[in-house]
Amino acid sequence: VYLSWHSNAFNGNARGTSTYTSALGNVTAGSDRFGDLIQEELMDTLRTNWDGSWQDRGHLTADFAEVNPNHNPEMPSALVE
Repeated sequence: VYLSWHSNAFNGNARGTSTYTSALGNVTAGSDRFGDLIQEELMDTLRTNWDGSWQDRGHLTADFAEVNPNHNPEMPSALVE
């Protein structure tokens, strides 16, 4: 699996965690489930061990190069912000 971690919040208003998988039609098998599992586990861990009100910004899709199956067709991938 491929997991990318980004931290690019701004102004203090982008607080929370979101997980992205590809928005393209030919998503690598397992990527959607991988994204769901990552988001669920992170939110559970963050809220239990750090901040019970941490914002769940969801499992979303986007056309980011890191999760684009045209660049990475061989393994499930997700990007966390």
